Amino acid sequence: MSDGASITVRASTDMRISRYRFVEEGPAAQNSSTLEIVKGALRVITGLIGQSNRSGYAINTPTATIGIRGTDHEPAYYPEGDPEVADHEPGTFDKVNEGETFLRNEAGQEVVVRRGRVAFMSQNRRLAPRLLDGEPPLYRRMANQDKRVAARRAIMLQRIEERRLQRLEMRKEKLEQRRDDKKAAQQEAFAGKKAAREEATESRQERGVDMDKGGKGDKGDKGEWRAKMQEKREQRHMNKGEER
Repeated sequence: MSDGASITVRASTDMRISRYRFVEEGPAAQNSSTLEIVKGALRVITGLIGQSNRSGYAINTPTATIGIRGTDHEPAYYPEGDPEVADHEPGTFDKVNEGETFLRNEAGQEVVVRRGRVAFMSQNRRLAPRLLDGEPPLYRRMANQDKRVAARRAIMLQRIEERRLQRLEMRKEKLEQRRDDKKAAQQEAFAGKKAAREEATESRQERGVDMDKGGKGDKGDKGEWRAKMQEKREQRHMNKGEER
């Protein structure tokens, strides 16, 4: 995912991304990710959304909502009759490998799931979610699948990290360029104001406002002085043109 999260979709899984928004330079509170598991299992390693806006991340199943507090976890939902739960009661599961999650039912009852634990929510919505004493067989089967694709997964995670670092570098370059452009604009504005003040001063001096003799100086001197001022203005405009 663009926020650096990774999702492994298990075999025979029916899931959808019902909401995903990530703008790296925008407010963290506006970023969100909501997944829906209709049937099957995932392994999810959360990214920047899970780190910066935990309340904006959720995984929904027909019987429960799973929230996170920055984690690597394995949510699953198997209905009655599915072969994956032939050796366990059907419902929603969540196993935490790193970090912490919570499993909540429609009534708002929830259980916190820490590293190495598995939580379960029954199909019976009147029951509260609970922690299991052991790991259901379905997770042992998933672990065997993970071993077979471990090398491929490591490469994928490395690429995700490389893309994340590239985005950070691009963001840094954009910020630096923005600062440089702002500084250049400020310098240009300052130079423009300074030139305007100098021209205004020269204009007043041309009219004799600032002359020591109260504007009654010799006309010949005035003419020569005005010619020099005009020459200076023309030279200043030429210099501006060369700078551009």
